[in-house]
Amino acid sequence: MALLDIELNGKIELLKIQATSAWKENSIIGFLSLGESAWELFPDPKRSWNEGYNFAKFMFKGLMFKNELTGAELWLSRMVENNDTLHHFDGDCEFNEGKFFYEKGEPGAALAKFRAVVKDAGFRYFENEDPKYLAFYRDPERFITSADR
Repeated sequence: MALLDIELNGKIELLKIQATSAWKENSIIGFLSLGESAWELFPDPKRSWNEGYNFAKFMFKGLMFKNELTGAELWLSRMVENNDTLHHFDGDCEFNEGKFFYEKGEPGAALAKFRAVVKDAGFRYFENEDPKYLAFYRDPERFITSADR
């Protein structure tokens, strides 16, 4: 398990706090810039750090909330790459991929991810999330056209 040293982790956490302030001020450019600055501090290979997954998820969730799908896609790919290296958060990662595909308008891909999550972990990932994801999972026919299948 690769963990950052305390000093480096502190620098990254400071940038995370600053990014949060930018996000609250609706400065997506500032949020992204501070996020990239923090990401650059992770030693290479960046996919090998436990904190890297959590940081990428922080950025992904912030961008998804603001419906900034292009930026969210980059941070989601970083989450997936990190998870593929460390294999700690498979269900969490798949669930977030499902949310991304749902928001991007790819219901077939979203449903496949949600089904994999439910098969492996039950419904726990739907807790404390927007209820639209569970509604979609339970009744995908309302959302999926024949072209999406």
